[in-house]
Amino acid sequence: MSEPVVFKRSLPIALLTIARSLAPAVVAIGMLVGISDAYGVGFGNHFLMLSVLVGILSPIIIQPPQMTALQLATGKVSAVAGLLARWLSLLAILLAIGYVTKFSADFSRRVVLTWAVVTPVPLILVLLVLNNLMQRLMYSRSNVRSAVFAGYSEASVALARRLKDNPGICIAVDGFFDDRSPERLGIEDDSRVLGRLSELADYANAHKTEVIFIALPMRHVQRVLDLLDDLRDTTASIYYVPDVFVFDLIQSRTGEILGMPVVAMCETPFSGYRGVVKRLTDLSLSLIGMLLLSPLFLAVATAVKLSSPGPVIFKQRRYGLDGKEIQVYKFRTMTVTEDDGPIRQATRDDSRVTPVGRVLRRYSIDELPN
Repeated sequence: MSEPVVFKRSLPIALLTIARSLAPAVVAIGMLVGISDAYGVGFGNHFLMLSVLVGILSPIIIQPPQMTALQLATGKVSAVAGLLARWLSLLAILLAIGYVTKFSADFSRRVVLTWAVVTPVPLILVLLVLNNLMQRLMYSRSNVRSAVFAGYSEASVALARRLKDNPGICIAVDGFFDDRSPERLGIEDDSRVLGRLSELADYANAHKTEVIFIALPMRHVQRVLDLLDDLRDTTASIYYVPDVFVFDLIQSRTGEILGMPVVAMCETPFSGYRGVVKRLTDLSLSLIGMLLLSPLFLAVATAVKLSSPGPVIFKQRRYGLDGKEIQVYKFRTMTVTEDDGPIRQATRDDSRVTPVGRVLRRYSIDELPN
């Protein structure tokens, strides 16, 4: 897989990812400015041009690789060696450009040599600190995803054991679902059978399960299809764990987790770095949209306040991605604002809906997800 199936969207992780991307250029340019100033060498146009080249090439050449929490925890030595290799590659490219353009003679050799030798030290320290912060965030309890297995087999037990032995992969297995009795399955001491396959969908919704691994034999294709149909209303990511490696499975995305092959049959589009990009996009577009629509919101709020007594806005609880509770802020469209206990949904000619509320409901401008 091009992305780890366990990487969760998070604004702090998104900001740290951006910081790790920009750090090489910021550190390298900062060191160049500082060293030239320390030697009393003016930062002229030639140094400015060098800074522009470093700013362009650093994100491409020295860009830290995407890593899971497990790799962040165990790959410090290799990360340092890789960083030094990429730094040398950047220097080689800069020297080649200087040789071709004949601009190398314009630079202070003492400044450039000191910069080339000294810069990797702060660069390594900064990236190690950022990696450590990233590791802490990815190992935090909020980043661990709950998972269950549909089917108790050698493949599902082996993958569950590997997930348990490698907490850095950030998946906690709740148990297994299978139609056979525990006695027939020969359940191991550390395994739990949570119910029958027909009960999986209700369990996933009730417990907000985030990952479902289907480990049924390929010969039971109809059972797999029936299970997928039952799970269509869940928000979990669904992966198939084949009993044998299957090729050409109708455009499904294949990959592996800790050496065990899996097939992404129904993966949420918001996992991995796609989720990070989406979150940043949502925040940016929402802020711009609210600023542009603020005159309309003010007019609606005034109309709601003058049309009937009560608050202008109330909060309503709903459930979003991964079954998590979210708050929806709504312009009040009814004479009552209950959000607890038995709630009677509004009907076509509901007397509780205010005249202004009917207009807001008709044009769907009464609620703002947060």
